[in-house]
Formats: sequence, C-alpha cells, structure tokens
Amino acid sequence: MPVRRMLHDSLLEMAVRDPGKEALVVDGRRLSYAELRGMALKIDLHRRIALSEHEDELRELRAATEDRYGPLPEPVENLFRLQEARLALALVGADYLVFRGGRVTVGPVSLAASELRALRARAETAVYTSARQEVAIRAEGLEGALALADAIVAARRDG
Repeated sequence: MPVRRMLHDSLLEMAVRDPGKEALVVDGRRLSYAELRGMALKIDLHRRIALSEHEDELRELRAATEDRYGPLPEPVENLFRLQEARLALALVGADYLVFRGGRVTVGPVSLAASELRALRARAETAVYTSARQEVAIRAEGLEGALALADAIVAARRDG
C-alpha cells in the first residue's frame, strides 16, 4: 500500500532541502520554497492565536513565538492584543469584536441601563443597539478598538 503524504509535508521537505528554489509563480511573482514556508507559518500562527480560548494559552503562545522568532513585529503584536481583548469580552458574554474600516463592533452584549451609563461615561460616542445587542464606535486605529473593549468590560464590572 503506498504511503500518502500531505502537501504541506512535501513543501516543508522542499523548503529545508532547497529553500531558494522556485516553488510557485502567482501573477508573475515568483516564490521560493522558503517564502512559501514563511507564508504558511504566518497563517498557522494567526490560526493558533485566533483559536486560543484562555489567557494562559495565549500567554504561552506569545512566549513560545518570542522565544523562537525574537521580538514580535507590530502586526503580530496587534493580533495578540486583539485576541486578549476578545478573551476579556468573552467573560462578559460577547462573542465577537470586529475592527474593520475604522469601525469597531462588539456583540452580542446585553447591557442594563446602569451598565450603559457606565459605558457612555467611558466611551461617549459608543452606540448601543439593543435589537442586535451590539456596541459600535468609530476608531482611528487599534487603540480605539482596545479602548472600547476595555470600556465594555469596565462598564459590566462597575455598572
């Protein structure tokens, strides 16, 4: 019976054996096996960050990544920070935090009147839609998204 190999196993073997060799041409761009492997590693790290369900798990993944690759580049650091915010929001019942096109949306989160007042004291321009149980705000950059997550968690705690 023939041994079946996964494509990624073959690519990894080629990346180790001949990293500079051309592996793929996409829209005229030539990629070596090493470049292809680098892309695969980035995708895998993104997946592992997104699948982290506990702060300890995320902290261990960050430490292992820093140990293996050194200081994290800003985009990778941002992925870790967003997942930390998602985990904190999950503790107050929210399933998602989406930051896209200068808009941050968190939900579903049910806020009592006192919690809504506490949220507005921290994030004056936040809009709460009770029908969708979402909180949204315009934000210039990642810090705005993280600030909304912090404000929701604090409003739940103090409201």
